[in-house]
Amino acid sequence: MLDTTTILIIDDHPSVRNGLRALIETASDMVVVGDACDCETAVRMSYTLQPDVIILDMMSAGQDGIGIVRAVRRSSPRSQILILTGHERSDQVLAVFREGVRGYLLKDPLSANITAAIRSVIDGRIIIHRGLAHAVSGAREPLFESQPAHT
Repeated sequence: MLDTTTILIIDDHPSVRNGLRALIETASDMVVVGDACDCETAVRMSYTLQPDVIILDMMSAGQDGIGIVRAVRRSSPRSQILILTGHERSDQVLAVFREGVRGYLLKDPLSANITAAIRSVIDGRIIIHRGLAHAVSGAREPLFESQPAHT
C-alpha cells in the first residue's frame, strides 16, 4: 500500500481552496487534511496537523509572504512548503527559497498538474514556475544546504 501524502491548503479565497482540494483528492495517494484562510489559523493547523506538504498563497492570511512562510515553518518544520500564488513577485522568490520553500508556482490555469508538483517537493526536488526561473538563476550563493526532504 502506498503512503498517503497529507496536505494543508492556505489561501484566502474559498473557491481556490475548494478547487485545489477537488484536484488533489483525485489522486489516490493524497489527502487534504485541512485548509486555512488566515495566518493564525494556518499556524495553528500546521502545528496540529503536521502535514507533509503545505500549499501556501503568499498574498493570503493578512501577513507578508515571508512572515507567513516563517510562521508555518516554525510550527511545522518537517512540512514541505509549496507556494502557489497569483502574484508574480520575482523579488520574493529567492527570499522564500532561502526560508526553506521547495516550490514556487503561479496560478496559471491552476498550475496544470498540482499533484505532480506535490510529488516533486515530497521527493526532495525543487520546482519553480518557468516564468520566475530568472529570479534564482543569478544567485551568487547557494539557496539550500544539502538535506533530505524528510528526516
